[in-house]
Amino acid sequence: MASVSIRHLGKDAPPRRRGGETTRILGDVSIEVADGEFLVLVGPSGCGKTTLLRCIAGLEAPTRGDLLLDGARVNDLAPGARDIAMVFQSYALYPHLTVRENLAFGLRMRKTSESEIARRTDETAGLLQIGELLERRPGELSGGQRQRVAMGRAVVRHPRVFLFDEPLSNLDASLRGQMRVELKRLHARLGATMIYVTHDQTEAMTLADRIAVLRKGALEQIGTPRDLYDRPANLFVARFIGTPEMNVMEGRVEGGVFASESVRVAVPAAVPEGAATLGVRPEDVSVIDDGDGDGNGNGDGNGNGNGSGSGNARGVVEVIENLGWDSLLHLRVGTSSLVARIETARAPRGGDEVALRFAEGRLHLFGSDGQRRA
Repeated sequence: MASVSIRHLGKDAPPRRRGGETTRILGDVSIEVADGEFLVLVGPSGCGKTTLLRCIAGLEAPTRGDLLLDGARVNDLAPGARDIAMVFQSYALYPHLTVRENLAFGLRMRKTSESEIARRTDETAGLLQIGELLERRPGELSGGQRQRVAMGRAVVRHPRVFLFDEPLSNLDASLRGQMRVELKRLHARLGATMIYVTHDQTEAMTLADRIAVLRKGALEQIGTPRDLYDRPANLFVARFIGTPEMNVMEGRVEGGVFASESVRVAVPAAVPEGAATLGVRPEDVSVIDDGDGDGNGNGDGNGNGNGSGSGNARGVVEVIENLGWDSLLHLRVGTSSLVARIETARAPRGGDEVALRFAEGRLHLFGSDGQRRA
């Protein structure tokens, strides 16, 4: 296995017409991937995550910057000389070959001995639980089985680094869940360095040791799933990470209180006054019995919701999504929408007007520039 160093990497696309301007796909991206780490690259479509993966593989040449494996620069090495295996979204299996022959193909191209090919093929088939499929062809396999074989073609080579380009996106939701577990097990067994591209944040949160969030070719934040969820560096990361996404409300901070048209909540004294955005996760919104019907967050005079029966806002329940043990309440709060995740047994009814309280210590404040303030 190997560490991967991405240092000030940039990639420009050539102009579409003579005399036109180049298009910047990647700006100045620097990431250190430790030996044995599972790094996930996420971001909206067109953010550059697949281009970055292809640059690491050697399928595209960066315009600037350096790529290093275990400290050795590999910019000028051909893909085959980098000893990197890539698993694609499309499986890329040879339809006329059996599973055994697909697994062995890359090894035969490297002139590996037949005895070693047989040993590695059987070993990989056992690891991925596809031993009973070895004599079948891809057309006889389900989507999940094909993806296991595609991963097997990478595993059997014993590469230094594994790259995955949205490998589960063609599977249905149930199979994606199963394959996430298989990938996690595979990483634990191999102790391999893996870099994984996805647009699915559930995959990112469940698979990654660390997540790198990209936007418009730039690295917005990198950290553990918990880091990004609990302390997003900016409003973009805050809204991108988490399902349902974070509730955000525009307002102002004055006198230690954030206030908008329908929300009041105390904030840390160090937060600068002025225009701000308040963020609160759905699970940090609770429905309370406000007793006297006030519930406007003014119970102790400063809107912090600590007074008996006080809240931070009032809302009307518009839609309830029952997910089993818990439910998502979609509420109208003034002219804004807000989502709360609560126990189904405690859920109000559609059309009810309710008082809402935000969990202390779990609020997120962002300045007018979108950067985190608290």
